[in-house]
This record gives sequence, C-alpha cells and structure tokens, in this order.
Amino acid sequence: LKRKHVTLQKLWEEYIEENPAGYSRSQFCENFNSWSKSCELTMHLEHKAGDKMFVDFAGKKFYLTDRISGDKKSVETFVAILPASHNTFVCATQTQKTEDWINGSQKAFRYFGGSTKAIVPDCYKSAVTRFNRYDPEINPEYSHFAKHYNTVILPARPAHPKDKALVES
Repeated sequence: LKRKHVTLQKLWEEYIEENPAGYSRSQFCENFNSWSKSCELTMHLEHKAGDKMFVDFAGKKFYLTDRISGDKKSVETFVAILPASHNTFVCATQTQKTEDWINGSQKAFRYFGGSTKAIVPDCYKSAVTRFNRYDPEINPEYSHFAKHYNTVILPARPAHPKDKALVES
C-alpha cells in the first residue's frame, strides 16, 4: 500500500481548482482550522469476544454506611468491562493498592465466567511499575496473577483515556 499524504496546501489547491473565485489560502486555512477544532475525529473499533478486559478505578468515591453506628467509610470503585459485549463488573475495594487490583480482576473473571487474553489497566503503580510503550514493567504481583490466569497485562498509555474509553465512561 502506498500512503498518500495530504497537506493543507494540497487541499487548498484542489479547492481553488474547483472554486476559482473561492477563499484565499489564508482564509481557507483559518476556516479549515476552525472546522477541525470543532469536530473530534474518532475511529470505531471492533473488539473480539474474550480478547481484552479494560479495568480502572472510578474517579468518584462512594461510601459504605455501618447500619448500627451510622459511620461512613469511603471505598474505591473497581470497574471492569468486556469491550465486545459491554458486559460490566463493579465492586468496592478499600484502596487502589496492588492487592485490590488483583482481587478486583479476579472477581471480574469469576463474574464473567473466565479470563480474557489481555487486561488493559491504567498506569497506576499498583499495576504498572514503569511504563514503556514497548516493554512496560508490570508490578511483579500483578504479573504473577496474569501468568496464573494465562493472560497478559497491556497497560494503556499515560494520559490517553481513549485507549480504554469504555471503562472510562
């Protein structure tokens, strides 16, 4: 396949060829830039069943209330989703530490009825010790968990929530 690069200059040249009395190049570029900022380009991804499980902790904390004393205790919310079916699992954990990542992932596998080929977490230190696009360093405990379930950890890129948009929603 040969890639065709399209520049703004080329777009303007094609536009002016079809519209000789059209916008000047500077006006065309200004309008194009305004238009491109107003639309967010996205691509639909087809997910295969059983391929990946996206996991994350929800940003908002919830509270459990003791029925006897009335004391409220804040909890973290672990969320796992299968992107092909949108089947979702949610549970409360005490923290976002490695143990809670593992317990949440294990409970999700039980809920879904099996493990997936890959788990896609955020780059929390509890799951990913050091991020590298080609060779990330996975927390040893989480890595051992993945090996036990015959799955791999494929961390999402830092500051790229679209890598696992379904669980972010």
